[in-house]
Order: sequence, then structure tokens, then C-alpha cells
Amino acid sequence: GIDTGAYKSGRLTALALARRPDLAERAAAVQQANSLATLAGREALPNLVLWGVSEQEGNTDRVFRPGVGLTLPFFNRNQGEVAARRAGTQQAELERAALTARVRAEVASAVAAYQAAATEVALLEATVLRPARQNRQLVETAYREGKVGIAELLLIRNQAIEAELEYWAVWLAARETRATLAEVTGQDFSTATPDAPR
Repeated sequence: GIDTGAYKSGRLTALALARRPDLAERAAAVQQANSLATLAGREALPNLVLWGVSEQEGNTDRVFRPGVGLTLPFFNRNQGEVAARRAGTQQAELERAALTARVRAEVASAVAAYQAAATEVALLEATVLRPARQNRQLVETAYREGKVGIAELLLIRNQAIEAELEYWAVWLAARETRATLAEVTGQDFSTATPDAPR
């Protein structure tokens, strides 16, 4: 069977928030937008300017004259660029928050679907598959001993095959929900880990 006890939605949500590449990309976009806003704000600050001039004095002597200046942005304080960059930062933060909320919802939905499928697998195995297999074995034994006819044997075998098919269809659905769970969390469940569904 598949063990659902190892899976807690909170743990898997934390795993998804730490490992999903789309969330990492959104965090990098926020950091970049923030850096661009900071740079745009610094352009409005006064800048120190150093220069040097080489002049010829007289016929042969060249004199180097250093200079220091300060540029003051009286007219172009870059306020439009700063506002645009801050708006870009806010937009990137909102996009990251929306993606985080979507990831949380995806993980919760995937965990619920996986647990429901795993419960259905366990229930079918216990209440349908095992009894059907036992009935088939008993009827085959009774048929060999001549206690039941071929019609009863074929009927029980057919019921056992239907039970097997139903069980394996549900088992496959559970594996598909496990694959969805792996996708939304960014976790590889193919290896045995303490957190892996079995």
C-alpha cells in the first residue's frame, strides 16, 4: 500500500517554497527591481567630479592643474525614473506574493488529492482485492475437489479479474497524484526519503 502518514501539507509547502525554481526567479526579479530603484534614487544625489588640465605656460613649461567640482541636480532630480523603478519593485513583489499563494494552494490541493487516492487504494486493497483473491483460491480448490462447477469457477475468476483491474486503476491514479505532488513541491519522490510517499 501507499503510506500517507509521512505527508504533512505544511512541510511540503515549506519544501515547495524553498525549492520551486519559479519562486526563485520571482525573488531574483524583486531583488533586481529593488536594486534598479536604489540606483535611480542615487542619480539624484550630488556627484563629486575630479578633473585635471594640462596647460602650457610660456614656451616650454607645461603645468598640470587639478580641479574638484560638485554637480548638483537642481533641474533633473530623476524623480520620474525613481517612481517608475519603485512601481516596478512593487509589481515584482506583488507577482511574487501571488505566485507564493498559488504554490500554497497547489500543494494543499495535491496533498489532499494524494491522500484521498492513497486512502482509496488502501480501502480497495483491504475490502475488495484481498477477499476477491481469497475467494478465487477457495473456488479453485473447490473446483479441483469437484465441489463446484465450471460456471461458478469462471464467475469467481471474472470477479477477481474485475477487482484486480479496479485496484490497479486506482493505484495508477494514486501514482499520478504522487507525480503531481512531486511537480508542485519540486521534490523528487523516486528515492526513499523520510518525506517521500510510499
